[in-house]
Amino acid sequence: MNSEYDSISLSLLSQYYFCPRRAGLIMLEQVWEDNEYTVSGTMEHENVHNEHIEKRGEQAKIYDMYVSSEKLGVSGMCDCVEAQLDENGAYIPALDGKYNLFPIEYKHGTVRNETEYNAQLCAQAMCMEEMFGCKIKNGAIFYITAHRRVDVQFNDSLRNMVTEGIKALQNIRDKMRVPKPEYSAKCQKCSIAEICCPKIKSSALDYMKSIVNDCCRTEE
Repeated sequence: MNSEYDSISLSLLSQYYFCPRRAGLIMLEQVWEDNEYTVSGTMEHENVHNEHIEKRGEQAKIYDMYVSSEKLGVSGMCDCVEAQLDENGAYIPALDGKYNLFPIEYKHGTVRNETEYNAQLCAQAMCMEEMFGCKIKNGAIFYITAHRRVDVQFNDSLRNMVTEGIKALQNIRDKMRVPKPEYSAKCQKCSIAEICCPKIKSSALDYMKSIVNDCCRTEE
């Protein structure tokens, strides 16, 4: 049974699919540095991260909603959950009625298809399915800069990605081992690149591997 203390943060799932090493550094070493991208994203999120409910007729919006899953071992916040009154929907205590739920994750920047965003959103839906005994088929990523939202289908492939990602994060946590660096184009925009030093560490690792391989060949 997973306790709140043991649960993985939903935001780490997005970090993991962006870069496993980044997720490991944040989770195990509490590493974090802001850059122009993170600061801009935080500023755009300020209006979202304010827990409240807006209700108009048969529709409601729940902002900064806490969700968790004991089965998955994760917990975190949803930027926004749209709820539509439906007698066949799930009972939502905060709204004192039955509703269909539609999670929305707010992201900075222009419209793009990012696997890590989709996985985080799907994980939120899976948490709510466990909490309220419902089925959520889709949600959306809202790109604040572009002021557009993109629909995300919670198919079996994406759901499997969520469970696999959470297991990988739990493995990193339990073994207390940060994944090895793998330099890519993403590193150029990473706020903790100077701490991670992916190029230097990758070169060092390659060098050490070459020494070991040379020693093995010499012994043969």
